[in-house]
Amino acid sequence: MADSSPDPAQVGASTPSPPVFVDEAVAAAEGTRTTARWIASSLGAIPSLAVLASVVRAPGDVGFDPVKLALGVALAALGALVGVLGFARVLAPVPLEDTDIQRLDLKRIPGQPYATFKDLDRDLKRLRDDLAEKEVEAAQSRNAAKAADSDAQQAETAAEAAEATADNRALRRSAEKARADATLKRSLATEQARRADADAARLTVLTDQVSRRDTIRRDAYRLKATDVVGTRYSQALIASIASVAVIAAGVTLLGLAPEPKETVRLPRLVTLTLNEAGMRQLGCSARSLQALQTGGSLSAPTVITLPTPDCPARTVVFTTAPPHPMGTVSVVAADKGP
Repeated sequence: MADSSPDPAQVGASTPSPPVFVDEAVAAAEGTRTTARWIASSLGAIPSLAVLASVVRAPGDVGFDPVKLALGVALAALGALVGVLGFARVLAPVPLEDTDIQRLDLKRIPGQPYATFKDLDRDLKRLRDDLAEKEVEAAQSRNAAKAADSDAQQAETAAEAAEATADNRALRRSAEKARADATLKRSLATEQARRADADAARLTVLTDQVSRRDTIRRDAYRLKATDVVGTRYSQALIASIASVAVIAAGVTLLGLAPEPKETVRLPRLVTLTLNEAGMRQLGCSARSLQALQTGGSLSAPTVITLPTPDCPARTVVFTTAPPHPMGTVSVVAADKGP
């Protein structure tokens, strides 16, 4: 099966550095995160404003309805929490692994020949394996070149010494042999140096190719992170709709929490049920009598008692609330007739 991996020279010649599209996508992700940060801070301020408005607003005559007040605060806080957490997730780092970008369309990164991350990863692994082998070969060639050069230098030194002392035929023949050996070793050293240079050059090219593919891989990660940020932002917008709805419900309950003053049509006929304190204060021996309410409030109505043999007529503020209640008050139902 033929290897479909792109040619190293093709990748090296066509890969821009850095890809403008990826940089623009990353910049867009940063803009999205800035927008999310602003929206989150705005959502976080809504419940505090709602609670503050309820506190600043005067309660009703009987204070706040505790259920509506508690539920309103809870819903407002819950709505803000959902919205803030949703947009906080947009700001959170994006942890990615190779498995997360297997399906990323690498054609979105211009100027590179790979269609899928799988193709890039397979080619990168092959090149890294080749790079490891070439590093060993280059190191061995470099060491061999140094050793050959050392041998050639020693042979040349020996040849020069032999030539300096060659004063007879036998020594001259020996010097000629030493020079021939030195020449051969220098030739071998030169050839070994060329091999070392060639291996070093191949290693440089291979290192550059691995580096370029690593750049594509890094851009793929950045592009995937940008996609994740965009998805999180869309989900946060949906969550913000629910958040605003919950906050609105909470604000509505906070608005309804103050209990309004009960409208009463006065004067009206009421029945007073007296306790011991009420009997003493009214000078009345009966437990119950009727009266005419002319004013006051629910807990302290102003009444005129109707005279009976056991109770004289009096005008009094009939207190029903602690610390000194006089009894209870109930409204006499009007007879609507047949």
